[in-house]
Amino acid sequence: MVRGNGEDEGARQGHLADCAGAIATAACQAAHGVLAARGTWVADEKHLLASAGLRDVDGVLAGLTGAPAALAAAVDAAVDAAAELLGSAVAAAWPGTSAAAR
Repeated sequence: MVRGNGEDEGARQGHLADCAGAIATAACQAAHGVLAARGTWVADEKHLLASAGLRDVDGVLAGLTGAPAALAAAVDAAVDAAAELLGSAVAAAWPGTSAAAR
């Protein structure tokens, strides 16, 4: 999920299901990235978000409404949390590099 892509338009239009699905998908993809950076094999996706430290996305999704401002804030919160965690995992795995460099 990248801000400025279709998710922002979905938020502006109040498309709750579109934004919720995009947030959930992005969280799972970020979790795979975090665990890969840690060298952790994912054998059971039932615990994927918790293993990566992204279980808080439940709170973001639980508070969603169709209000455009709330959807945009939720997209931003999810992107920020995933980016921070992924950046930390990459930095720990490859000191001196950034997530963008890998």
